[in-house]
Amino acid sequence: MLWSGASLANPPGNALPESLRTCASIKRSSERLACYDRTVEQLAAADGRPDATFKPSPEAMFGTTASKPQDASPALPEREELSAVTARIATLTTDGEGMNVVELDNGQQWRQISGSKTLLLKEGDVVTITRAALNSFRLSTPSGRIAKVKRIR
Repeated sequence: MLWSGASLANPPGNALPESLRTCASIKRSSERLACYDRTVEQLAAADGRPDATFKPSPEAMFGTTASKPQDASPALPEREELSAVTARIATLTTDGEGMNVVELDNGQQWRQISGSKTLLLKEGDVVTITRAALNSFRLSTPSGRIAKVKRIR
């Protein structure tokens, strides 16, 4: 029983990875928690070696959600919050209910959850996803049609 609290603490030279500090600066609770989850997953995959090159951008975190949001620390600087993302459709499929599943060229994947099933979309179209009320998101098509969407990846 020679373990003490000091021996269990992090070694003095072991600084907090920059990627975790980046997550701490995200304003929205759900996006901040999702950023932490992704960072911890990457750190675990790197066998505990911090990956200083991983810095999630506001665009990468746009639309992510977490099941249990945490309160923001008032001592941390707030990060710019995006109100919209514009990207080109890389892949367009439909799910079992006939709703569109859109994969964008930025790696995000969005599923239509309401609106017209005929959005007149095709691969290569440029779409805009904007924040809407109550933490929801809307996809706007080049033809002017709008559908409510949810980020799935």
